[in-house]
Amino acid sequence: MAASALRAFAVAAAAWVPAVAGCSTKDVAAMRSDAVKDGFDPAAFEGFWYEHAYIDPAQVGASCQTLNATLNPATGEVATDFSVRYGAVPFTIKEFYDPVDPATRGVYNKHVQIPFNIPGGSLIQLPTAVVDVQRSSDGSRYETMILYSCLALVSEVVIATRGPTLERESLQVLLQTAKERGVPFKESGVSTVDRSSCPKAAAGPPFQEPQRLAAVAV
Repeated sequence: MAASALRAFAVAAAAWVPAVAGCSTKDVAAMRSDAVKDGFDPAAFEGFWYEHAYIDPAQVGASCQTLNATLNPATGEVATDFSVRYGAVPFTIKEFYDPVDPATRGVYNKHVQIPFNIPGGSLIQLPTAVVDVQRSSDGSRYETMILYSCLALVSEVVIATRGPTLERESLQVLLQTAKERGVPFKESGVSTVDRSSCPKAAAGPPFQEPQRLAAVAV
């Protein structure tokens, strides 16, 4: 049943065609923070992430969302294994972020490798921007991220951190940052990830809450 539903969604996704003004790489590039525009480092983006909040019709019915990012230093492409559970069924989709221009940091065209060997995933390009990131206290990696993608009438927002939990106040700070950067969304449309029944995931170093979030959570 789950496989049939996912296969149907993949076929539908392959038929989407970008056709809306305001959804181009130039448009999403305008949403980036100065930290991204001036110094985004994709190497600091690598590794394991926990999604905490999202707007994405493809995630309806999903839980336990995580991402594992890998950088191809030769091309600048970032590949992520986006893993979820539909009920008790684990499911992973491969996402690829191709840089638009090395001089325009944090702006990509995103495409997916559709499961079940269904062709066409690479034909659908979603303009995507890293809206904001915050580094760890030791500067070795990013600890939080906000991503925005768009396609036709669909907008996608992803808020993720390195840790499996995130205080509500800290989430509100990240949502407010997205709003201030011009990401078009309503908070009523934001879904949060419940990890109460998720299996323990293998991850990297523990989450180091950035100073801006830690100050709010106190």
